[in-house]
Formats: sequence, structure tokens, C-alpha cells
Amino acid sequence: MSHPSPALFFETISAHERSAALKGAIDLDVFTAIGEGCLTESALARRCGASVRGIRILCDCLAVMGFLTKADSGYGLTPDTAAFLDRRSAHYLGGAVGFLHSPMLLGAFDDVAGAVRKGGTIVSEQGTVAPEHPI
Repeated sequence: MSHPSPALFFETISAHERSAALKGAIDLDVFTAIGEGCLTESALARRCGASVRGIRILCDCLAVMGFLTKADSGYGLTPDTAAFLDRRSAHYLGGAVGFLHSPMLLGAFDDVAGAVRKGGTIVSEQGTVAPEHPI
């Protein structure tokens, strides 16, 4: 018999934090820097224009999340991260962050209860599928 667990609640309610950490790493070009050989906190901080402490906290978070590896020699890319988040890869997906995290698109999720009550988006009549929508 399984016991009730709050794990799904906490994983879901904090998903925005995971997403924000990933976006921050993409914005700082952390994955490309590691792919280029900047493996230590200080090398990454210099390459990414960030503080050593900030890079360490971000990279440790990304390692816990499974985007990076961490060893005595520093940080490394996982195969998936190398394929999809190193800007030099032909399969780079980091450019999608600009769309997926745009304030306009994220704003559509600010009031899901309101959208449900209305039966459609609260952003505009047709949302991002409106003709000539800037997004």
C-alpha cells in the first residue's frame, strides 16, 4: 500500500524555478562555454561574465537537475545537453527559449483560473494565433 506523497505537488509548483535556471544558463551561454572547455567555476565565470559564486550555484543546480555532470575536474555536459544546448551543435534548441519564455507567452498562464472561467485565453481574443500577432 502506498502512502500519500506531496512530491508531485512540490515538483510541479516549483517547475518555474527549474525553467528559470535553465533559461539563465542558456542566456549566459554556460553549456557552450563548457563545451569549449571552460570546466571550472572560475573559467566559466570569466567566459560567461558572471561571479564565481553565481556560476557555482547555477551549475550545481543544473547538475542536480541532470543537465550537467560534476567531478573534481569541474563541470561537464551530458550527451543530451551537448546535443541540444551547446550553441555549436547542429541540433541546438536554446533559441526556443526566446519564444517559450517571452513575457507575452508566459502572461497567458498568469491566470489559468480566469481562462478556464472564460473558456479561452485572457490575453486577447485569439491569443498568439491571432493574425499578424507579433510573437
